[in-house]
Amino acid sequence: MDVIGDDQIPSVPDLKVFIAPAVAQYVTTCLLLPFTIVFNSRVFGLYAYYFKKNLDLIAESKLKKYVAKEVDEWDPVPDKVTPFGTTFIALMLLPVAAYLVHAAITQKWEELMVPYGIGLAIGVPIALALAGAWVVFMKAGEQGSSCLVPFYNGFVAARIAQKPGWWTILAMIPIVNIVVFVEMAKAFRKNPAFGVGLGLLPFIFFPIMALDDSRFLDDRQAAAKKYGKRESDGEEGDEESDEEEDE
Repeated sequence: MDVIGDDQIPSVPDLKVFIAPAVAQYVTTCLLLPFTIVFNSRVFGLYAYYFKKNLDLIAESKLKKYVAKEVDEWDPVPDKVTPFGTTFIALMLLPVAAYLVHAAITQKWEELMVPYGIGLAIGVPIALALAGAWVVFMKAGEQGSSCLVPFYNGFVAARIAQKPGWWTILAMIPIVNIVVFVEMAKAFRKNPAFGVGLGLLPFIFFPIMALDDSRFLDDRQAAAKKYGKRESDGEEGDEESDEEEDE
C-alpha cells in the first residue's frame, strides 16, 4: 500500500479571501435592489396612468385629492381661572394649617409665627408654579394633580412634550430640564424663549400659559395641519383630472 506523504495532501483553500468580495456584493445588492424596485414601480405606474384609456382595465379606482383639514380648536379647559385659583388657595392654606396645628400643640404662637411666615412667603411662587402647571396639564389632556407627584410629573411633562419616556431623567435635572420645557412650549405653539422662561421662572410663565388662550397641539393635529387629510372627491376629481389631460 502506498503511503501518502504530507506534501501530497491537498491544502485547504484560505476562505478569508472570499469574505471581502462576498460582503461587498451583499451590500451592493441591498443598496441597488430597493432602488430598482421603486424605479420600476414608478415606471409601471406612469405607464398605467398615461395609457389607461388604451388598457383593458377591469375597474378604475376614484382619484384622491388632499384638502386642508380643520384643526380641532376645542378648548378642554374653558374655565381656567377656577382650577388655577382653587389650587393656589389650597396650596397656600397648607402652611397656615400646619402653623395653627403646631402652635396649638406647643402653645408657641409668637415664636412659630416668624419661621412659618418666611415659609409662607417662600411658598407663594411655588404655589403659583404648581397651580399653573395644574391647569397646563389639564389643557394637555392630563390629570392636573399629576404635577404634584414627584418624578411622575417629569414623566407627564415629557409626554406632553411628545418625547420618549427616558426624557423623564432630563426633566429631573435642574437647568438640563429646560430642554423639556422648550419642547413643552412648542407643543402649546409657544416659541423656545417661552420654554426657557418655564424652566427658569416657572412661577411666572406657568400661570401665563395656564390662563392664556394657547391650545395643545399634539402630533396628529400637527400632521393634519401640515399635510392635510386625504378625501375622495368622487366625480369632481375625475372631471378635474380629465380636464388636465385635455389641456
